This record gives sequence, C-alpha cells and structure tokens, in this order.
Amino acid sequence: FSNHFAEKLYRLGRLQYEPQAFGGRIKVFRRISDGALTVFSEGGIRFSPDGEVDGTNGVFNPNAWESVFEQNKKTVRGNPIPGSGRASHEVIEIAAEEWALVLSAGDAILNIHIPADGKMDYTLCLESFSKALEFFPMYRPDVQFKGFACHSWLLDPDLGRLLPADSNIVRFQREFYLYPVLGDDSQMFERVFGGKPADLSGAPGETLLQRVIINHLAGGGRMRTGAGFMLPSL
Repeated sequence: FSNHFAEKLYRLGRLQYEPQAFGGRIKVFRRISDGALTVFSEGGIRFSPDGEVDGTNGVFNPNAWESVFEQNKKTVRGNPIPGSGRASHEVIEIAAEEWALVLSAGDAILNIHIPADGKMDYTLCLESFSKALEFFPMYRPDVQFKGFACHSWLLDPDLGRLLPADSNIVRFQREFYLYPVLGDDSQMFERVFGGKPADLSGAPGETLLQRVIINHLAGGGRMRTGAGFMLPSL
C-alpha cells in the first residue's frame, strides 16, 4: 500500500477513495432504538414536482417548490428523501430525543470514484468496500470518516427502474441511500456512448444499457447524475 501515501486518491481493488468533507445538502438521522434512517433535505432547495433538484439538465419548472428544514430541542421537521433518489413535497416531523444526527454537510467521508478501466462488477465493488474499511483504520488512522459517498451517473435512480434487478449497476445502486443532486446527463453520455450523439437514432445500441437508455430518452425520459451515501457502521 506504500504508493497510496503520496496520493489523494486511494485505489483499493475496483474503486478509488478520496477523503473529503461530505457535500450532500441533506441531514441524515438515525433512530436510536433500532438504527432506522430518516433523511431530510436541507432547507431552501428548489425541487421540481417529481422531486428532482430544479435545474437538473438545465430544466427549470414553474411549479417547483422549496424545501424546509427546522430543528429544535423537541422536533425535527422538513421534507424527507425516502431513498428513491427524489425528495418528497410532504413535510414530516420526528421527535428529536428519539433520533441522532449522523451525517450532514461538512462531515468526513470517503468519496468513491469509479475508474473507467474495468467492468462494473458488483462483487469486485463489495470487495473494494471491505478493503477500504480495513485499509484506512490500519494504514491511515488519521483519516476519520463516517461512511462512503458517491456522485455518479451510475446512481441515476431511473437506471434502477429500467435495468434488470440482478444487473451490476442496480445491485451497486442498492448499496447506497440515494438522494437528488443538481446535475445533467453529460457524464452518462460520455461513459456509455463516448459522447452525446447528434441524433439518438444513430446512437450505438450494442449493449442492453445503451438500448435501455436510448429507449428511455426516445420516450421523453431524461437521465442525470445521482448521489448516494453508505454508513457501514450502522
């Protein structure tokens, strides 16, 4: 592992890890009694009616709504993100004494990068997660982290619906708690098609992933980057 010490990115098997401050605009609470999670959006974020961050792919919705978040000694109140990758317009309230804040913006995390030099093999990803949980406490105990975070086209929640449940991408997604971020489809086009085609009808459809995305876009759907976190200690 000696090569890692002069680097900012740590390659551990299939994935890379970068110690960072968490940038997600969310508040993650764990119920003290059983470990269940409730995730709130920060306040003041505009969401489209479907729960995406308004402005995703450069599209602004006139019916966008703004999130709220309030916390005091008795209650925590705000717009939840139920793990589907989209925010809910419904405001909920939880009892502050029953829940602990376990992740918010600025907390130390390991940001996951996915090198483009190999297959997106789910088993290799699991092995990499395990290596990270062993490597940092042993070789970099100075690097404290609450969990993992990832920001990638692979975490687009629509892929979880469009692809088979046993596909590597869907299984990788399910390791994370998804939440919406402002983004676009540029990373997806670059990784899947080598760039954005001028005409969808001329886009390559050699793989299932390519065909699924082409059909989705042709039917009026959109793709975007997504984000997620994992808290392995919980």
